[in-house]
Amino acid sequence: MGEMALLGALAATSATASVAGTALSISSANTAQKTAGQQAREVQANNAKVVRDTQVQAAEAAAYAEQDRAAAYEGANRDANSQLKQYEEERKAQTLEASQQIALQQRAMVQALSSAAAVRGGSGLDVYSQTGQAIMAETLREGAADLDTLKANWGRNSKALDTGEAAVVQNARNLRDQADRNTRNALTQARNSVTAARNGATASNFQATSNAQNVSNQAAATKAQAITSGVRGLAQSGGQAYSYFSRA
Repeated sequence: MGEMALLGALAATSATASVAGTALSISSANTAQKTAGQQAREVQANNAKVVRDTQVQAAEAAAYAEQDRAAAYEGANRDANSQLKQYEEERKAQTLEASQQIALQQRAMVQALSSAAAVRGGSGLDVYSQTGQAIMAETLREGAADLDTLKANWGRNSKALDTGEAAVVQNARNLRDQADRNTRNALTQARNSVTAARNGATASNFQATSNAQNVSNQAAATKAQAITSGVRGLAQSGGQAYSYFSRA
Protein backbone atom coordinates (compact mmCIF):
# COMPACT_ATOMS: atom_id res chain seq x y z
CA MET A 1 0.00 0.00 0.00
CA GLY A 2 2.97 2.31 0.56
CA GLU A 3 3.90 2.08 -3.12
CA MET A 4 0.34 2.78 -4.14
CA ALA A 5 0.22 5.86 -1.92
CA LEU A 6 3.52 7.05 -3.37
CA LEU A 7 2.30 6.65 -6.92
CA GLY A 8 -0.93 8.39 -6.03
CA ALA A 9 1.00 11.23 -4.48
CA LEU A 10 3.21 11.47 -7.54
CA ALA A 11 0.15 11.51 -9.81
CA ALA A 12 -1.46 14.20 -7.67
CA THR A 13 1.75 16.23 -7.66
CA SER A 14 2.04 15.95 -11.44
CA ALA A 15 -1.58 16.96 -11.87
CA THR A 16 -1.12 19.91 -9.50
CA ALA A 17 2.00 21.04 -11.36
CA SER A 18 0.16 20.76 -14.67
CA VAL A 19 -2.71 22.86 -13.39
CA ALA A 20 -0.34 25.41 -11.88
CA GLY A 21 1.64 25.66 -15.13
CA THR A 22 -1.54 26.08 -17.11
CA ALA A 23 -2.80 28.76 -14.78
CA LEU A 24 0.54 30.61 -14.93
CA SER A 25 0.58 30.50 -18.73
CA ILE A 26 -3.01 31.74 -18.90
CA SER A 27 -2.28 34.50 -16.39
CA SER A 28 0.80 35.60 -18.32
CA ALA A 29 -1.18 35.60 -21.56
CA ASN A 30 -3.98 37.63 -19.95
CA THR A 31 -1.43 40.12 -18.61
CA ALA A 32 0.13 40.45 -22.07
CA GLN A 33 -3.27 41.07 -23.60
CA LYS A 34 -4.17 43.63 -20.96
CA THR A 35 -0.81 45.40 -21.29
CA ALA A 36 -1.01 45.52 -25.07
CA GLY A 37 -4.57 46.85 -24.94
CA GLN A 38 -3.59 49.50 -22.38
CA GLN A 39 -0.62 50.56 -24.46
CA ALA A 40 -2.82 50.85 -27.54
CA ARG A 41 -5.32 53.00 -25.63
CA GLU A 42 -2.51 55.20 -24.31
CA VAL A 43 -1.14 55.65 -27.83
CA GLN A 44 -4.61 56.54 -29.12
CA ALA A 45 -5.17 59.00 -26.28
CA ASN A 46 -1.79 60.63 -26.90
CA ASN A 47 -2.49 60.84 -30.63
CA ALA A 48 -5.86 62.44 -29.93
CA LYS A 49 -4.13 65.01 -27.73
CA VAL A 50 -1.57 65.73 -30.44
CA VAL A 51 -4.36 66.32 -32.95
CA ARG A 52 -6.23 68.60 -30.54
CA ASP A 53 -3.07 70.57 -29.75
CA THR A 54 -2.29 70.88 -33.44
CA GLN A 55 -5.82 72.13 -34.12
CA VAL A 56 -5.45 74.74 -31.38
CA GLN A 57 -2.08 75.85 -32.76
CA ALA A 58 -3.51 75.98 -36.28
CA ALA A 59 -6.45 78.09 -35.09
CA GLU A 60 -4.06 80.46 -33.33
CA ALA A 61 -1.86 80.68 -36.43
CA ALA A 62 -4.93 81.44 -38.56
CA ALA A 63 -6.05 84.15 -36.13
CA TYR A 64 -2.58 85.72 -36.12
CA ALA A 65 -2.51 85.59 -39.91
CA GLU A 66 -5.83 87.42 -40.10
CA GLN A 67 -4.58 90.00 -37.61
CA ASP A 68 -1.40 90.48 -39.64
CA ARG A 69 -3.45 90.93 -42.80
CA ALA A 70 -5.70 93.50 -41.13
CA ALA A 71 -2.65 95.37 -39.84
CA ALA A 72 -1.00 95.25 -43.27
CA TYR A 73 -4.18 96.58 -44.90
CA GLU A 74 -4.46 99.36 -42.37
CA GLY A 75 -0.80 100.33 -42.75
CA ALA A 76 -0.91 100.25 -46.54
CA ASN A 77 -4.09 102.34 -46.69
CA ARG A 78 -2.84 104.80 -44.08
CA ASP A 79 0.48 105.35 -45.85
CA ALA A 80 -1.20 105.62 -49.23
CA ASN A 81 -3.73 108.15 -47.99
CA SER A 82 -0.97 110.20 -46.39
CA GLN A 83 1.10 110.20 -49.58
CA LEU A 84 -1.93 110.97 -51.76
CA LYS A 85 -2.76 113.88 -49.50
CA GLN A 86 0.77 115.21 -49.96
CA TYR A 87 0.44 114.83 -53.71
CA GLU A 88 -2.87 116.66 -53.61
CA GLU A 89 -1.34 119.52 -51.64
CA GLU A 90 1.53 119.63 -54.12
CA ARG A 91 -0.94 119.68 -57.00
CA LYS A 92 -2.83 122.60 -55.46
CA ALA A 93 0.42 124.49 -54.90
CA GLN A 94 1.62 123.87 -58.46
CA THR A 95 -1.75 124.80 -59.93
CA LEU A 96 -1.80 128.03 -57.93
CA GLU A 97 1.76 128.87 -58.95
CA ALA A 98 1.03 128.11 -62.61
CA SER A 99 -2.12 130.25 -62.51
CA GLN A 100 -0.17 133.13 -60.99
CA GLN A 101 2.61 132.84 -63.56
CA ILE A 102 0.11 132.72 -66.41
CA ALA A 103 -1.69 135.75 -65.02
CA LEU A 104 1.59 137.60 -64.66
CA GLN A 105 2.58 136.68 -68.19
CA GLN A 106 -0.78 137.87 -69.53
CA ARG A 107 -0.43 141.17 -67.71
CA ALA A 108 3.13 141.51 -68.97
CA MET A 109 1.91 140.93 -72.51
CA VAL A 110 -0.81 143.57 -72.15
CA GLN A 111 1.71 145.99 -70.70
CA ALA A 112 4.08 145.30 -73.58
CA LEU A 113 1.32 146.05 -76.10
CA SER A 114 0.31 149.15 -74.24
CA SER A 115 3.88 150.37 -74.02
CA ALA A 116 4.46 149.80 -77.71
CA ALA A 117 1.29 151.67 -78.58
CA ALA A 118 2.18 154.51 -76.22
CA VAL A 119 5.66 154.85 -77.65
CA ARG A 120 4.41 154.96 -81.22
CA GLY A 121 1.59 157.29 -80.33
CA GLY A 122 3.90 159.59 -78.44
CA SER A 123 6.22 159.67 -81.41
CA GLY A 124 3.39 160.67 -83.71
CA LEU A 125 3.34 157.29 -85.41
CA ASP A 126 0.21 155.43 -86.38
CA VAL A 127 -0.35 152.69 -83.84
CA TYR A 128 -2.32 150.62 -86.34
CA SER A 129 -0.03 151.07 -89.26
CA GLN A 130 1.52 148.06 -90.88
CA THR A 131 4.60 148.46 -88.73
CA GLY A 132 2.55 148.98 -85.60
CA GLN A 133 0.46 145.90 -86.32
CA ALA A 134 3.63 143.88 -86.97
CA ILE A 135 5.04 144.97 -83.61
CA MET A 136 1.79 144.02 -81.81
CA ALA A 137 1.67 140.69 -83.64
CA GLU A 138 5.25 139.90 -82.63
CA THR A 139 4.50 140.88 -79.07
CA LEU A 140 1.44 138.63 -79.07
CA ARG A 141 3.42 135.72 -80.54
CA GLU A 142 6.14 136.05 -77.92
CA GLY A 143 3.59 136.34 -75.15
CA ALA A 144 1.64 133.34 -76.46
CA ALA A 145 4.85 131.31 -76.68
CA ASP A 146 5.66 132.17 -73.09
CA LEU A 147 2.14 131.19 -72.05
CA ASP A 148 2.45 127.89 -73.93
CA THR A 149 5.74 127.22 -72.12
CA LEU A 150 4.15 127.91 -68.76
CA LYS A 151 1.16 125.70 -69.58
CA ALA A 152 3.44 122.90 -70.88
CA ASN A 153 5.51 123.04 -67.69
CA TRP A 154 2.36 122.89 -65.59
CA GLY A 155 1.11 119.96 -67.68
CA ARG A 156 4.35 118.03 -67.20
CA ASN A 157 4.30 118.68 -63.48
CA SER A 158 0.67 117.60 -63.31
CA LYS A 159 1.46 114.43 -65.25
CA ALA A 160 4.35 113.69 -62.90
CA LEU A 161 1.95 114.04 -59.99
CA ASP A 162 -0.50 111.71 -61.72
CA THR A 163 2.27 109.15 -62.16
CA GLY A 164 3.29 109.48 -58.52
CA GLU A 165 -0.27 109.06 -57.31
CA ALA A 166 -0.77 106.01 -59.52
CA ALA A 167 2.45 104.52 -58.09
CA VAL A 168 1.20 105.11 -54.55
CA VAL A 169 -2.12 103.43 -55.32
CA GLN A 170 -0.37 100.49 -57.02
CA ASN A 171 2.08 100.10 -54.14
CA ALA A 172 -0.79 100.00 -51.65
CA ARG A 173 -2.52 97.40 -53.81
CA ASN A 174 0.68 95.34 -53.96
CA LEU A 175 1.03 95.45 -50.18
CA ARG A 176 -2.55 94.31 -49.72
CA ASP A 177 -2.09 91.54 -52.28
CA GLN A 178 1.07 90.40 -50.49
CA ALA A 179 -0.81 90.42 -47.19
CA ASP A 180 -3.51 88.26 -48.81
CA ARG A 181 -0.90 85.82 -50.10
CA ASN A 182 0.78 85.63 -46.71
CA THR A 183 -2.56 84.94 -45.06
CA ARG A 184 -3.49 82.27 -47.58
CA ASN A 185 -0.09 80.61 -47.10
CA ALA A 186 -0.47 80.70 -43.33
CA LEU A 187 -3.96 79.22 -43.52
CA THR A 188 -2.77 76.52 -45.90
CA GLN A 189 0.12 75.64 -43.59
CA ALA A 190 -2.28 75.51 -40.64
CA ARG A 191 -4.65 73.19 -42.50
CA ASN A 192 -1.73 71.04 -43.68
CA SER A 193 -0.40 70.72 -40.13
CA VAL A 194 -3.79 69.51 -38.90
CA THR A 195 -4.09 67.09 -41.81
CA ALA A 196 -0.58 65.77 -41.15
CA ALA A 197 -1.38 65.34 -37.45
CA ARG A 198 -4.57 63.47 -38.26
CA ASN A 199 -2.84 61.24 -40.80
CA GLY A 200 -0.02 60.56 -38.36
CA ALA A 201 -2.50 59.76 -35.60
CA THR A 202 -4.44 57.44 -37.88
CA ALA A 203 -1.29 55.57 -38.90
CA SER A 204 -0.06 55.39 -35.31
CA ASN A 205 -3.44 54.21 -34.04
CA PHE A 206 -3.59 51.56 -36.73
CA GLN A 207 -0.10 50.35 -35.83
CA ALA A 208 -0.90 50.30 -32.11
CA THR A 209 -4.16 48.44 -32.71
CA SER A 210 -2.43 46.00 -35.03
CA ASN A 211 0.30 45.37 -32.45
CA ALA A 212 -2.27 44.88 -29.72
CA GLN A 213 -4.22 42.49 -31.91
CA ASN A 214 -1.07 40.51 -32.69
CA VAL A 215 -0.24 40.27 -28.99
CA SER A 216 -3.84 39.24 -28.27
CA ASN A 217 -3.70 36.58 -30.95
CA GLN A 218 -0.41 35.27 -29.62
CA ALA A 219 -1.79 35.29 -26.07
CA ALA A 220 -4.89 33.44 -27.19
CA ALA A 221 -2.72 30.83 -28.88
CA THR A 222 -0.57 30.55 -25.75
CA LYS A 223 -3.66 30.07 -23.57
CA ALA A 224 -5.05 27.45 -25.91
CA GLN A 225 -1.74 25.63 -25.94
CA ALA A 226 -1.47 25.82 -22.14
CA ILE A 227 -4.98 24.50 -21.68
CA THR A 228 -4.31 21.66 -24.11
CA SER A 229 -1.02 20.81 -22.38
CA GLY A 230 -2.69 20.96 -18.96
CA VAL A 231 -5.52 18.70 -19.99
CA ARG A 232 -3.05 16.29 -21.57
CA GLY A 233 -0.98 16.30 -18.41
CA LEU A 234 -3.98 15.63 -16.26
CA ALA A 235 -5.09 12.85 -18.56
CA GLN A 236 -1.65 11.25 -18.51
CA SER A 237 -1.39 11.46 -14.71
CA GLY A 238 -4.84 10.06 -14.33
CA GLY A 239 -4.04 7.24 -16.75
CA GLN A 240 -0.86 6.25 -14.89
CA ALA A 241 -2.72 6.05 -11.56
CA TYR A 242 -5.53 4.06 -13.13
CA SER A 243 -3.00 1.63 -14.69
CA TYR A 244 -1.25 1.13 -11.40
CA PHE A 245 -4.41 0.58 -9.44
CA SER A 246 -5.59 -1.95 -12.08
CA ARG A 247 -2.41 -3.99 -11.74
CA ALA A 248 -2.67 -3.87 -8.01
